[in-house]
Amino acid sequence: MKEIKSLIKIFMADFVGLFIIILFTAGCLKGPGKAGMDQGETQRVFSFSGIITKDAVWSGVVQIEDDLLIPKGINLTIQPGTKIIIREKDTSKNEPLFLSPYNEILVRGKIIAKGKEDRPIIFSGEGKARDGIYWAGIILDRSEECTLKFCEIKNAYAGIDCLESAFIVENSLFEKNKYAIISSGGNSGLKIRGNTISKNYAGIYCIFYSTGEITGNKIENNEEEGIFIGARSNLILKDNNINYNKYDIRQE
Repeated sequence: MKEIKSLIKIFMADFVGLFIIILFTAGCLKGPGKAGMDQGETQRVFSFSGIITKDAVWSGVVQIEDDLLIPKGINLTIQPGTKIIIREKDTSKNEPLFLSPYNEILVRGKIIAKGKEDRPIIFSGEGKARDGIYWAGIILDRSEECTLKFCEIKNAYAGIDCLESAFIVENSLFEKNKYAIISSGGNSGLKIRGNTISKNYAGIYCIFYSTGEITGNKIENNEEEGIFIGARSNLILKDNNINYNKYDIRQE
């Protein structure tokens, strides 16, 4: 009888062990993992600065330690959920390659950053701010293409600074910048749709023959202008919610 009971205990132990293995294999049970990440997913971190010399795809966490240039003919694609950290520096290069005394992302080629509602792409500065500014922003210098969707852009001199370039920005957040968006130049064709532009010094600045459309945005609680329209600019404004700025819309 004792031998029979021992065999039963062994059989039950083996059966329970096999049952647990089956549950893990079927995905019914999960072992410990990193919070906010799928099983098997790792958060890649890498640093980059200087000139991008071939087409690139970014994901994970990207640290930009110095100025970054995307030259003509080069494409940078940024995956949903990517976080780009631009570090403040005491000095920065200027022309012929770079334009700002702050660290910048200078685009003369193409930048495509399409996040998702639950996985936005974040551009944010870190370090010791100068007058509340950590980095220059995304500067479009006669760029070939710029498309931003579901992005968050923070702590810049100008979240987007567009010089004679066309761009599309949709469903994105601009917050705590000096200027959310600056557009200038006769070749500009901007499409600013469905964004939240809030808590900046100023919202959208369109000067020097800017053209395009500003539709369906929430523009509020900026210290100065919600939208500034300079001389000879030709813009379509439609279905925007513009409130609680010092000047909701100001035009020259």
